[in-house]
Amino acid sequence: MASESLAALIAALLLSVLVSLSQVQIIYDVLVNEYTSIFERMDNAFKSLMDDLASAMDLAEKFKDPNYNYDPKDLEEAINKDGHNGTRELLSVFEDLLNVTSKYLNVSIERP
Repeated sequence: MASESLAALIAALLLSVLVSLSQVQIIYDVLVNEYTSIFERMDNAFKSLMDDLASAMDLAEKFKDPNYNYDPKDLEEAINKDGHNGTRELLSVFEDLLNVTSKYLNVSIERP
């Protein structure tokens, strides 16, 4: 009788360990997927930012012309030429990175 109780207890413990391990694996998979998505978005945001900087450099070339009259809309048009604002995209990605990190690590991250 005692050996049957011991076997049942061991089986219950093994089952609870397996359930816990499967839950950890699920959480790990979700976390990896979220970080992978963020880093893929970060790659695109950096590309947009570099494109914006190249457009701004093209605009800077216009300042060599003494007759060039700068209009702030010129810079806005240069940055949004491709329909993406790389700076805003990158800030959004970093915000998401902070949110995911604080959510899974249960930490509070001070933001400006």
